[in-house]
Amino acid sequence: MSVETVYAQGSEAALLMSSVDRALTGDDEDVPLTDRAAFRSALDESSPAAMIESFVGALTLVADRAGGLLIAFEDAAGSDAAIAELWAAAEQRLRVDYRRLVVAVTAAGPLPAGWDVETATDAMWATFPPRLAHTLVRSLAWPRERTVAWVSTTVTALLLPTDDRKHE
Repeated sequence: MSVETVYAQGSEAALLMSSVDRALTGDDEDVPLTDRAAFRSALDESSPAAMIESFVGALTLVADRAGGLLIAFEDAAGSDAAIAELWAAAEQRLRVDYRRLVVAVTAAGPLPAGWDVETATDAMWATFPPRLAHTLVRSLAWPRERTVAWVSTTVTALLLPTDDRKHE
């Protein structure tokens, strides 16, 4: 990469953020991740379990495409204040994306006893960080289908009362 390319972005942090945004979405369009077709379709599924599985499937594709760069981004945040600020903002956007799934699930039925939207969002965020998907698919060579099945089962167990864990 040329010095001119870096400076055209304004800073190394800006270049990294531009690269991350492109890797996450696969294009240059200014459309939030969960407003894209795969995520909208997931949130429109007929049952909470189907919503979770479709949403996890879409996230797994993103994590597979962008996981390595996201890991580099997170690691760089430990040694650069500007990148750390960008990483914190990216983490909050991911949390908002996860919250959007939780809200859709709660619109279709209750969360487990004693859980509210924020607790469920925190559990989802802690359970399925991009680093986990990258590890499963790239480092452990799990097929995408196995990754989606395992993460979906885990998230479903977290978010749905026992009676609601099957597809309708």
